Amino acid sequence: MRSTSDLSLDDYLLDLLGNQKHSASRFGLYVTTFSLVLLFILGISLSRFILTESYKTEMNKIENIMATVKHDAGAQLSDLAQAINYFTSELSVDSGTPFNCSALLPLFRTHPSLAELSIIGKDEIVYASCANPSVYGELLRPVGTRIVDAAQRNAIATTRQMRSSVYSGVYMLDNAIGNPFVDIVLPIDESLERLAIGRVTLSLIRESQHRLIGPKHTVSLNSNGTTVWPRQHPLQTNDLSLTSAVPPLPASVTLTISSNNAALMTNSRLVWSLFGLLGVMLVSILLGLRYQYRQLKTEEQLSSRILLQQAMSQAFSNGICVTDPSGRILYVNTSFEVLFGYNKSDILNTVPPYPYWLNEDVTRLFDELTMRSSGVSNPHDLRFVAQRKDGSFFDCFAQTRPIFDSGKNVLGYLIIYQDETESNQAKLSVSRAYDSVTRILESINAAVSVIRLDGNTPVSLFTNQHYIDTFGPDPGAHARLSSLALLANDNANEVFDEETQRWFIVKIKDITWIDGACVSLLSATDITLKKQAQALLDEQLKNAEHTARLITMGEMASSLAHELNQPLAAIQNYASGALTLHRSHKLKSDNIDEAFERIITQTQRAAQVMRHIRGYAKRRDASLTITPIERVLDGTLELSRITSKKLNVAITVDIEKNLPSIMCDAVQIEQVLLNLLRNAMEASLPTSSREIVLRVSSKHQRVFFEVIDYGQGISDDVKEKLFTPFFTTKSSGMGIGLNICRTIVETHHGRLTYQDNPEGGTTFRLSLPAVNDA
Repeated sequence: MRSTSDLSLDDYLLDLLGNQKHSASRFGLYVTTFSLVLLFILGISLSRFILTESYKTEMNKIENIMATVKHDAGAQLSDLAQAINYFTSELSVDSGTPFNCSALLPLFRTHPSLAELSIIGKDEIVYASCANPSVYGELLRPVGTRIVDAAQRNAIATTRQMRSSVYSGVYMLDNAIGNPFVDIVLPIDESLERLAIGRVTLSLIRESQHRLIGPKHTVSLNSNGTTVWPRQHPLQTNDLSLTSAVPPLPASVTLTISSNNAALMTNSRLVWSLFGLLGVMLVSILLGLRYQYRQLKTEEQLSSRILLQQAMSQAFSNGICVTDPSGRILYVNTSFEVLFGYNKSDILNTVPPYPYWLNEDVTRLFDELTMRSSGVSNPHDLRFVAQRKDGSFFDCFAQTRPIFDSGKNVLGYLIIYQDETESNQAKLSVSRAYDSVTRILESINAAVSVIRLDGNTPVSLFTNQHYIDTFGPDPGAHARLSSLALLANDNANEVFDEETQRWFIVKIKDITWIDGACVSLLSATDITLKKQAQALLDEQLKNAEHTARLITMGEMASSLAHELNQPLAAIQNYASGALTLHRSHKLKSDNIDEAFERIITQTQRAAQVMRHIRGYAKRRDASLTITPIERVLDGTLELSRITSKKLNVAITVDIEKNLPSIMCDAVQIEQVLLNLLRNAMEASLPTSSREIVLRVSSKHQRVFFEVIDYGQGISDDVKEKLFTPFFTTKSSGMGIGLNICRTIVETHHGRLTYQDNPEGGTTFRLSLPAVNDA
């Protein structure tokens, strides 16, 4: 019997498990020989395949590098153009004023690729030139000189023609340390009299080269097919290359990226690794042939190898390690080597603590496991942070399975290692996503709730603090507000919650939650204060309307007294005459009837005036009803004629026949029309034309009231403030009339507009939606 240190895994398992007899077969020798030939063919095929794929991979790499360089260069040039346009649009530059270049220092600091910036005029003379202090070389353009370079003049002309930024071709400067330059020309103002010319160094491509391109790649910048940078190329043969334009530079400017792949077979680590692997496999197969020959000599060895192959096939994708009872490693599979980075020669025969165990607790737990006198076949799980041979770390999960003999004695341990880094990172990503979503929902100034329906029972997945403070943690408020929102008639989803006695704007949306489940998201924004403010505003508007009507009645007081004095004087005259005739016994029956009829007529006239005054001045809530046009006009004209008599202005009424009714508050519309008529009368006073027109018509399901005067009109300064509250051109009045009129009209879904009359004066036009009479 050999010593323990010389035992292989096969011999160890033979001693532990091998006592059964199996008939040997030469089939394994044939299979191994065939595998040897197949391995040779496979090696040649893989070499050709890898070489072909390497060329494809290299070309894809060149294309990716080209796309990245183009993207980086294009993005930086576009950002630079926007920055130049931003800084130069605020500058004031002319030929007679010295220019302070310090104003451009922030531009130069944030965009070091901008070497110099010049401002030229319409005559292409340089007004100002500022150089980037961080760029070496004299790059300033002489101030006061004219641009003479043909390429630059063409770029200037193209900029003025296209009214946008234009890039020139690539050029070199002897005093700029070999850097290639392009000029960007862009307009400063709409007149195109001033242009900005930025001298931009293409060192940004060199920076991308240093960052992205390896030593076997070369980059060159070409202009019109001629290489302008670098001026000298390394002496090598480039088998692969790619040339492409670099927008937004002109099409004549191209970028070429080349790769040297002449020695791919000798330089590729992958190829050598493949040959090494094939060599190892070849040696392994040859050793296998020798080993299988030895297997023919003993049936016990064949039985042990079958058992080993069965055990290995159960956990082939994970790292497998077999130890003796003391923990000394007897065997590791290839997955173990890949997982930890150790070769078999580095790890075999090592004892705990293993080099890939960093945590002392892992060693202690393993020691406790190995010290058990009798074990249970259930796996013992360990989770720890493992370290690979190259120094990198990963999350490892280990299952330790004891190996027992027939007498329940521990013969060793089978340890299965698994890399959990990706799964842990996925769990962490889900956790971070949940935290991010919850932070966003917590920051919203609204009550937010997320529920999932488990059958008919709502299950709360998330409620922010605002929701808890308002409704508590119960998800029933979510369902209650959802029902109220579905029953809401308006599009704003404004609902009143009876339990909290508050108003909310409720929005509901079905979304996919973090775990992929379909859930209901509800947000409820408290608008109670807004509702209260709106109610207060409506009340103040009513007060303002009532005040405006009282002011109008106050201004009409003397006219109203005169209007009422006429029927009262007539009544007095008729009664006195009738009394005189009665005392002289000359009053006949016919005279009595005539006197009383005239007294009744004048009394009705006075009563009608008082009714209109009382209805107009009375404060009440607005009531929209279907109202005939005649009713609105009767009240309006009755009161407006009182003012027209006082001001000696004639009112001409032009009413279209068969007008439809309107949905309105008659008193409010009378207030609007009375205000417009009174303004028209007062506008006619300074002129010889003492006539205004009230025209009423309908068209396209709308009724139009037009109040036309032929006065002096409205000046441009007054037009800008016409509907401004408390603005007035009169010596008296509060200046709230037109503002209230427009507010009333808008609440009736109408419009109040005005326009100048060609013959002088102004026309105010009130339009209201018509309703069909039932």
